[in-house]
Amino acid sequence: MNSLVPRARAAATDELRIIVNGGDVAKASIEAYLKPFQAETGIKVTPITDQINFAQLELMVKTNSVTADVVLLSQGSTIVAGEQGFLEPIDYSIFRKDKLEVSSISSSTRTE
Repeated sequence: MNSLVPRARAAATDELRIIVNGGDVAKASIEAYLKPFQAETGIKVTPITDQINFAQLELMVKTNSVTADVVLLSQGSTIVAGEQGFLEPIDYSIFRKDKLEVSSISSSTRTE
């Protein structure tokens, strides 16, 4: 991915900050994914019960003030964000590719 935007990252900590939207979706995500992940890995997970849109993501990256490690975006926003270099590629040297669920990832956002 080529981009004129410098890489922006959330602060390096032993914590993951994940935007999980709000309401029942957030509650379900926290129970189904975040709590089990935290219990299994020991990595502290801080859910952010808010929504984010493409413009907010773009602003975080361009101002180098990233406040979340994982965000939920629409498929269209994910594709555009990947094309513009706003997303970090998956480092397959630390994640087993066969254990990641990539069936829902568009080929234009993959960085294999």
